[in-house]
Amino acid sequence: MSFFDVLHLPLSTGVFYALPFLVALTIIVFIHELGHFLVARWCGVDVEAFSIGFGREIFGWYDRHGTRWKVAWIPLGGYVKFRGDANAASMPDADAMERAKSEPGNFHGKALWQRSAVVAAGPIANFILAIAENEVPSTKEPDPYMHIFIDIGGGNILAFFELPTKAEMIAPSDANTPSWTQHLALKTDSLDTMLKVKARMEADGIEVIGPTDHTIFKSIYFRDPSGHRLELAVNTATPEMDKALDQVKWDMLNEWDRTKKAPTHARWMHDGSGRVGPH
Repeated sequence: MSFFDVLHLPLSTGVFYALPFLVALTIIVFIHELGHFLVARWCGVDVEAFSIGFGREIFGWYDRHGTRWKVAWIPLGGYVKFRGDANAASMPDADAMERAKSEPGNFHGKALWQRSAVVAAGPIANFILAIAENEVPSTKEPDPYMHIFIDIGGGNILAFFELPTKAEMIAPSDANTPSWTQHLALKTDSLDTMLKVKARMEADGIEVIGPTDHTIFKSIYFRDPSGHRLELAVNTATPEMDKALDQVKWDMLNEWDRTKKAPTHARWMHDGSGRVGPH
């Protein structure tokens, strides 16, 4: 029995629908991956392969930069592979982190903002916020970090951490990755809703951290039955706060890239005052 028999479609009808779908998907994938490719080149990352489709290569060629452009047998996606990647998912190989600092074109040796820009360049993305502190707000661990936020549309935000005092982290599940970094944040409509959820979970025996006051939002943290860390957050920022953070985000990122120390451009977020500007 074929796939089209299962759908109760004649083979000719199935092909009629499948071919336009695959053509449209190929165009979408190409545009998406081209975003990653162009920003990677702009950031000086060496691109080893640009593939439309997965699996065995049908045909391909090398450009003058050494990138292998290819079309593969399974036309259900695509990928861009950077120097230092062990696979198409941009996971570093075992030695990549050691080599990264001595290889100018290694993706994993680039600055946080460059790696974040490359990752977010597939969808339409916008760098909206930088937060830096010398301790973790929820756990109070003395751990300097830079946390950047990228708006990818549809109410979705990608956020990235850089932790210069930690050992190199190869994957989210490895022993070097702090448990507080990998988490999913969900927005609630009000502080009252968040506190009701906290009370209900604690009544059910679930450990909840917070509310943690980040000045521009308040959060609670807990773990689901699988152990994944979740955050519920409510926005407490004023238009003045949003404007002040937007004005300093690039300066903060550039200073962090040079020093790997938490910039003080938005010290008012962390000193307990909540008052924008120097004081």
